[in-house]
Amino acid sequence: MKAVELAKAILVSTSLMMIAPATMAEPPTNTEKKAENKAEKKAMKEQKKSEKEARKAAEKREREARKDAKEYDREARKDAEERQREARKYDKEYDREARKDVEERQREARKDAKEYDREARKDAEERQREARKYDKEYDREARKDVEERQREARKDAKEYDREARKDAEERELEVRKDAKERQREARLEAEERQREAKEKAKERESRDCKKNEECEEFL
Repeated sequence: MKAVELAKAILVSTSLMMIAPATMAEPPTNTEKKAENKAEKKAMKEQKKSEKEARKAAEKREREARKDAKEYDREARKDAEERQREARKYDKEYDREARKDVEERQREARKDAKEYDREARKDAEERQREARKYDKEYDREARKDVEERQREARKDAKEYDREARKDAEERELEVRKDAKERQREARLEAEERQREAKEKAKERESRDCKKNEECEEFL
């Protein structure tokens, strides 16, 4: 990079040298022309040299980069393989610990299940005892209730029978009373009809007698 900058500086100075004589309106001498050509050639040579060195440096950096990349890949593969080995080792350890943990949990679960079954049986037996006790109490209360209902039913039946008999007696009295009233009315009606029949018979007899008397007078 320094060589390139140097070449650029030489070119600039050369250009200024070319401009300066023009401003003074004096043509360059042969010596100045030779010096200018020599400077230009030197600048071109320096530029080519710097470009060549730059290409060589770039190629060297590229080779170093490829080398570093290969080294990095090799180290990365080694690290990955190491990590895989560690992971497999850790997985085996984890699996072993997991199996141990699972077995421990299974033992605890079986233990808890046995304890739960024992408590459940105790609770079921207690509930059965309470149920039998309650059933006995319920049966006793039910029998008492049935007996009470039967007593009430018998009492109600007696009361109903008494009321029914009383009502039947009252109805019978009413019926007899109505029958007597009907009989009396029938008797009165019969007597009235008999009187009417007797009166009608007397009237007929009297009419017949009058007719007979008239007949006798006519004869």
